[in-house]
Amino acid sequence: NNKIQYVKLSNNGLYVASVSENGRKVKVYDSLSGSIIKEFIRGIYMSEIVNIEFDLTCVYLLVYSITGTVHIYDIMSKNTEMSINKISNYLLNYNVVNYEYSLYRLELNKVNKMCVLVNINNIFVLSESKISNYRLKTVENNKKYVCYSEYSINNRTDF
Repeated sequence: NNKIQYVKLSNNGLYVASVSENGRKVKVYDSLSGSIIKEFIRGIYMSEIVNIEFDLTCVYLLVYSITGTVHIYDIMSKNTEMSINKISNYLLNYNVVNYEYSLYRLELNKVNKMCVLVNINNIFVLSESKISNYRLKTVENNKKYVCYSEYSINNRTDF
């Protein structure tokens, strides 16, 4: 009986993603059968979702919340139980065994308006004054998103 705060249809029309009213759970449905194909945990704290985007191939899902965090999920991966699930169940009495966590996270400030996931390696972030492009890079043996370029959209005359 959990209400939904955000819904998004994939570019190819095959999937529907939804986020629960409290912003903790993300579900991806097969749009033809209505069956759930993936369930993800966005976080343990309540949050309002700013936007959800599928990448162009509909393999990855981006969820951006007002906390300033972007989560990237792999829709096609196999569900693997993580040890954190067992710890969470024991300590928090919070059943997260059947949920997956984000593949990557990007921490942004809280003033952005929209994020667009072109593909797993390429995210665009729009704020009131600029557009930023983040690319997935290997930094100190870890993959993370790094700002590749940005430009101001204030006082532009070419729009």
